[in-house]
Amino acid sequence: MTNKNKEYDNLVKSVPTNFPIFLPTEKIPLEEKITGMKRVKEIYDTRLNEVYRPKLKKLRSKYKGTNRCFIIGNGPSINDTNLSLLKDEVTFAVNGFFLKQDDLDWKPTFYVVEDHLVAEDRKEWINKYKGPIKLFPAYLAYCLNESDDTIFFNHRPRISYPDGFDFSTNASKITYTGCTVTNTCMQLAYYFGFKEIYLIGVDASYEIPKDVAQDS
Repeated sequence: MTNKNKEYDNLVKSVPTNFPIFLPTEKIPLEEKITGMKRVKEIYDTRLNEVYRPKLKKLRSKYKGTNRCFIIGNGPSINDTNLSLLKDEVTFAVNGFFLKQDDLDWKPTFYVVEDHLVAEDRKEWINKYKGPIKLFPAYLAYCLNESDDTIFFNHRPRISYPDGFDFSTNASKITYTGCTVTNTCMQLAYYFGFKEIYLIGVDASYEIPKDVAQDS
């Protein structure tokens, strides 16, 4: 094992989110992995408390008294939804919302990504995206930039895995994964104080394609 590999392994061990689903994939060169994981560690060690938790608390104060918000998923039903009706609403958009953005004359209030594969694949677009407040788990800082419009938060594996789900009521302290970014958005929306949280394009039906191989 080279010194660079050892350095990377030590960085991985030093952060709380060190499962493979929270880490850089093999697409990322080793030098970039090291640089990115140093930034992740710095956020966990200092900037979560000094910078990002205060920013989340300010957002909570800002939206206090705002009754409702809308979480926009990426399910097929979104193609049959008139999104123009949401222009003046508080909205959370996620992941592949960029596919719809060019058809709209408004931008979402918040934009959320939690999956490292989405973040890596779309990092150039995500880092350039301007308009919404971007809310990302701290572990994605290895490929997503820190900037004035971005808030990183403490997103951790759910403690009830694999038999249950966890829902944090204090997103400035912690949020939990839950198989879908929608669950993350709901925890953030609850913390910001919205009383009515509407889900759009969050489809509950899914058929496994016939050509997909399944293990018993």
